[in-house]
Amino acid sequence: MGLLQRLFGGPGAGFERPWLEYPLLAVDLEMNSLDPETGAIVSIGAVGIEDGEVCLSTASHWLIEATESVGESAIIHGITDTERRSGVTLAQALTELQAVAADHVLIFHHAFLDLRFLEAALDRLGLQPLDAPHIDTMKLEQRRLERSGQPLPHDSLLLSQCRQRYDLPVYPAHNALHDALSTAELAIVQFRQMSGSKPLPLSSFVERARPL
Repeated sequence: MGLLQRLFGGPGAGFERPWLEYPLLAVDLEMNSLDPETGAIVSIGAVGIEDGEVCLSTASHWLIEATESVGESAIIHGITDTERRSGVTLAQALTELQAVAADHVLIFHHAFLDLRFLEAALDRLGLQPLDAPHIDTMKLEQRRLERSGQPLPHDSLLLSQCRQRYDLPVYPAHNALHDALSTAELAIVQFRQMSGSKPLPLSSFVERARPL
């Protein structure tokens, strides 16, 4: 029986308790392309949220050893093939991520892309799927802007642009750990603003849930 099930009910239980009560983990990937079938994960960052606050002591960052060149993607994330020689294997990183993510609700910014890369990599390595409920801060922001009637210009849903609308500080972009922290902070602000004076149940934010 997993932690979520022990804390929040038996099989079939939803996410109807206030979001503050759930173990959350923000995750970000840096990749060398946008195609999960041909591209590779370059680095992974993760940081937990406990009691509505970012918990820096839970921060993890995995640099993946080079099995292929990062190519021109180095211009974006700044990670070189030389640096990756000191990294860990993708199998080790994903196994450790699975251990960290166990019994957490995951948070991504643009979950569709990151989850496709994770699912493809886990499948290639013969590892168990990362079967977890998740929240997408990009979709939450898109929903909020559409409901308010605000226009959605090009790049308006980038992590940096979403943070700017909430007056969050500017962090270096395209570092997996920095972006995981940025996503965690954005999620907390979104949850609090959407909730008002009374925290909403986590079901108000979860994109996809597995049976508990």
